[in-house]
Amino acid sequence: KEFCNFKNYGKLFFKDLWENFKIKILKTDTAFLTEDISSKDFNFQFYPSKYPSFLAELGLKEIQRWKDTMDKRKRLLNELKILFQNSKFKANILKAYFNPDLEIIPHRFILTGNNLSMYKKKISDFVNTDWFWFNKPIVAANEPLENYGYKKGCCILSEELGYDIINIPCMVTEEEIPILLKSLKKSLA
Repeated sequence: KEFCNFKNYGKLFFKDLWENFKIKILKTDTAFLTEDISSKDFNFQFYPSKYPSFLAELGLKEIQRWKDTMDKRKRLLNELKILFQNSKFKANILKAYFNPDLEIIPHRFILTGNNLSMYKKKISDFVNTDWFWFNKPIVAANEPLENYGYKKGCCILSEELGYDIINIPCMVTEEEIPILLKSLKKSLA
């Protein structure tokens, strides 16, 4: 929680480097399932027991606060819709966001279109664009997708969207919402 927010992505990057160093050089175990982003066989000996037992209690707490989380994400969705409707990226907003028959509780706010690559670079100072979903059919792969058995053309939408998608995180704290909106507004100026 300390590192997984848009103000601390730099710190998270170094934490990831440290975890990788511990695994590869010091040959230590980790609670994080980092080894499963490789096409090579790895040790399943501890999976799923690697998950700390406190995660069950954490899940129950998340369920208790779900209504507040849901309300916050809906408010942020409305703010983001207004912000981008009044920008040159109005046409990039998903039409589903305006469908009154849908109740959308976003994890990410999505923009699509072929004019987003420059904007993606612009917001990378405050949003970790490496974590954008759907940039490629298999996320977090650091080797050719063919090594995972992927056949080109199997996931056409993901292949076509690629770099033409932006997804802004909506799972931010109440305190981070104004900071995120201010940063996005500034980036649109």
